[in-house]
Amino acid sequence: MPSLADIAVHELLEWSKALADDPHATPPETGTVTFASRHHADLVVVHARVDAAAQAVAAQLAQMRPPQRIRQRRETTSNSRININA
Repeated sequence: MPSLADIAVHELLEWSKALADDPHATPPETGTVTFASRHHADLVVVHARVDAAAQAVAAQLAQMRPPQRIRQRRETTSNSRININA
């Protein structure tokens, strides 16, 4: 029977694999699990996948342009302004 740590590692591996397609995927709830040395290699893989997803999101954000201000058109007649929202 797998331990709680084994199950948590499996869930973390599945989640980190999904990050390649969906960088906003919700991480699994692992609670307070104590991992063993046998989990080290799998946790290194999870860490690398999370870093790669973070770098991909950072690259996308760096390419985005800031939003442009919307210019409002003011309608005037003579010297007085008309409030078109009234």
